[in-house]
Amino acid sequence: MTENNASSPDTRATHFANRARSLLQTFENLPPNLGALRCHTLITIYLLHMDFLDLALQSIAVTVRLAMALQLHRRSSSPREESDSYDQNLWWTIYTLDRHLACLGGIPYLIRDEEIDEPRPAQDGQFKRFSSVTYLNCQNELVEQDGPVEGSLHQEAMYLEVLAHLGRVWACIWNDLVIDSSKPDCRWQAAEILDAQLRILQQQLPAELAWRSPSSLGRDLQNIQETAMQRQLIILMRINTLRLFIRRNPASNCTCLDRKSPYDDGAAISAQTIGAIVNFSSRHEGLLPIGHSISTTLVQCILYLINTISESSNTIRTESASSSVVSAYQVLVDLSEHCVSARNAVETLDEAFFRYGDSPVRPKTTTLPQPQPQRASSSHLNGLEGTREYGRRRKGKKSDTPTPSEDGPRGNELFDRLQKSYESLDSLLPS
Repeated sequence: MTENNASSPDTRATHFANRARSLLQTFENLPPNLGALRCHTLITIYLLHMDFLDLALQSIAVTVRLAMALQLHRRSSSPREESDSYDQNLWWTIYTLDRHLACLGGIPYLIRDEEIDEPRPAQDGQFKRFSSVTYLNCQNELVEQDGPVEGSLHQEAMYLEVLAHLGRVWACIWNDLVIDSSKPDCRWQAAEILDAQLRILQQQLPAELAWRSPSSLGRDLQNIQETAMQRQLIILMRINTLRLFIRRNPASNCTCLDRKSPYDDGAAISAQTIGAIVNFSSRHEGLLPIGHSISTTLVQCILYLINTISESSNTIRTESASSSVVSAYQVLVDLSEHCVSARNAVETLDEAFFRYGDSPVRPKTTTLPQPQPQRASSSHLNGLEGTREYGRRRKGKKSDTPTPSEDGPRGNELFDRLQKSYESLDSLLPS
């Protein structure tokens, strides 16, 4: 079903989200409870998935405040009550949401690590397996499973631990490279340490969460669930986008990592990320559940590659970057029929690439969906007050984009077109 259908899943989900938000506002004066917290968490995830970043940021603030009022960050390390394990998983889900939304919105994170008691998800690369897991069944009853736990539950626990660790790395990036203005020059030591942490984490991932290309799995591909591969892809995208942020962070003006590791520079990381997404999409149809993550990741990779095209005089390097940009754009086009984030990205990139001059020529393999009389994302705005128009500029962001020289190579013309639409791109990128 399409989103224009009155009974489409997106329309029904938006209706439920609006009803839930209204009910929560009605009972906001009541003592906090776990049910309300779960509802706030689900609403935050939904708003993020539907690309309502401003609303998601508002929602996570309420969610964090409620979770702390319930003292979920003060749990003991050994669960004594039946619900403790579930409460801890809910807390760390909120924690990862807070850090991820802070990264996307370019704002300070809300939960500080020093405020959290043990237990924490495993530290650097130490991913423990839980001996017991508490979860909710279809009847909304708490069920505890002791002894050997199903592999899927193990993967969920380890997946949450990895995301929480990446959230801690993001806090270090924010504190060391964005907030710390004591050294306005290139903080190469902090950048190298943070990049090394991410590379070490990637090397120490458990086999269940380490990305393996579907094309290299052969017959083993049939034994791997699509959800498991989605988790692997999300972790790869999170790690690589953090590494890109370290390289393109305007506060540090740091280019030392690309100079020291030319075969592991931002262009190579972007191409690897795009290649993984293309490889996954060619063998699975399950892009929609992770469509927002894929869309924002592809836009970040495209922006980095366009910058490479504008600055590089190496023809081979420029052609390779251009090929990756086309591949990323094609995935966005294919996903845009059902994913709001991808559709917004395609509209922005179309404006940047194809409406300012006659070149570059639209790839022949690319077919855009037919334009709708109403902006695609607006059909989901009914009742969601506080939404913003895409393209609103955040203050102080323009300096993030280098100014291309007028007498530069052909790539500078392409980058200039992208820069003319940067106000729109700004809403899709982390600050």
